[in-house]
Amino acid sequence: MSYPGVVHVVARMLDALVIRTGEAIETKLLCVSERDHHQNHLRELDDLPTNASDELDARFAAYRMLEPGTCEVVDHLGRDEVVREWLHGHPPADPHRTNGQL
Repeated sequence: MSYPGVVHVVARMLDALVIRTGEAIETKLLCVSERDHHQNHLRELDDLPTNASDELDARFAAYRMLEPGTCEVVDHLGRDEVVREWLHGHPPADPHRTNGQL
C-alpha cells in the first residue's frame, strides 16, 4: 500500500539511541539506505568517523531544546542488541529491558 508523501526505503540499522526526555524514554534508530553504494561499508556505529557518536548525541539534545525539561542520550545499542530485545518483547526504550539498564 502506498500513501501520498510516503517514501519507502530499504534500510540497514547501525545503532539505536536510547533518549530520556524528562520522564519519557524513547528509542531512535540510526539507519542507512541498503541500496546506497556509498554506505556499503557501514554496518555498525563504530564504522562512522570517531566523532559521529558525540555529534549524534548533540543533535538529539538540540532537537529537543525547545521542549520543556531535559534531553539526554543515555545509551547506544548495537543492532544485534536491539533485535534481541525486540524479539524478547522488550523494545529498547522499555524500562523492563532484560539487561538491567535504565
